[in-house]
Amino acid sequence: MKRFKFHRPVPLTKAIHTLCLTLLFASNYAVAATCSFYPNHHQTTITMQVPATLSIPRDTPNGTVVYESPPLTMGPTPSSYKCTNEFSYGVQNNVGVSKSGDLVYAIGNTGLAWQWSFKDNVTIPIYPGIRREAGGYGWDTTRHVLRLIKIADVFDAQKIPAGTLGVFHADGVSPLAMATNGTTIVPQSCETPDIRVDMGSHDISIFANNGSYSEPVKFDISLNNCPAGIKKVTYTLKPTSDSPSQNSTRGIVKLSADSTAQGVALQILNSDGNPIVLHQSHVFTDYSSAGGNLKIPLSARYFRTATTGGNGGFDKGMRAGSANANIAFVMSYL
Repeated sequence: MKRFKFHRPVPLTKAIHTLCLTLLFASNYAVAATCSFYPNHHQTTITMQVPATLSIPRDTPNGTVVYESPPLTMGPTPSSYKCTNEFSYGVQNNVGVSKSGDLVYAIGNTGLAWQWSFKDNVTIPIYPGIRREAGGYGWDTTRHVLRLIKIADVFDAQKIPAGTLGVFHADGVSPLAMATNGTTIVPQSCETPDIRVDMGSHDISIFANNGSYSEPVKFDISLNNCPAGIKKVTYTLKPTSDSPSQNSTRGIVKLSADSTAQGVALQILNSDGNPIVLHQSHVFTDYSSAGGNLKIPLSARYFRTATTGGNGGFDKGMRAGSANANIAFVMSYL
């Protein structure tokens, strides 16, 4: 969260041991292994190649697939198995904690998960996820896909090491393992420095009535070193504890407590000169997915909030002095 600092110290200014016990209840399916390999068959590892680096916009919604591998079609595979009774099967996750039935499998605390689908895009749940009848099963001609999915905030580069992600497990046997060459997920964002706006000095007489305002002062939110690939940028302006909202719909915040001026507040405007609604996401329409250095043009002005009397800028409730405010801006990258 970044801040605008509006400041100027001249009269009518306004630089705008808990113990946890876990009970484990065994499934009535876990009575005995019912599955085994056919003679001379064994576990096969399928390795999915992933780019060494994957970049995703920082605020990509949770649940978004950030990478999907090309389908891998199995040839003759000596990993067939047979089950003498009805059995359970599913994925066992080697790189994080998952629960039975999950369709995405967490990768540690990275904010990412992986997913294994096969045949006609059927996602395999975490073991013991599905019951199946007794019989013999194999892998020839089956198609397999690896997906990487964002499930939580990813603030820093996250490394998914090379190695086995997990195995396909049927009661008593794990005929397939899925591995990867490893990758690093890099969240994309722009650099956004703090902003200080000099609002200048204004004669109190210009604030003759409630709703009177000063000449707007232009400023920019700078977006520096934006990487290519971000498709959408939004920004939200938020009042701070120093400068709470006076009127969010009209983009007005109160002066901070260190101000000596009275009867005025600070109003933020967009590039068209219209008030910006606070606490609301606004799309930066001029953003280029090519990245680079860009600016969001805005402006600020003082706005009289004191009730109109008969003495113009010298009405009761009006007083010249320093007029400071702080506003936070929050950027989102999609």
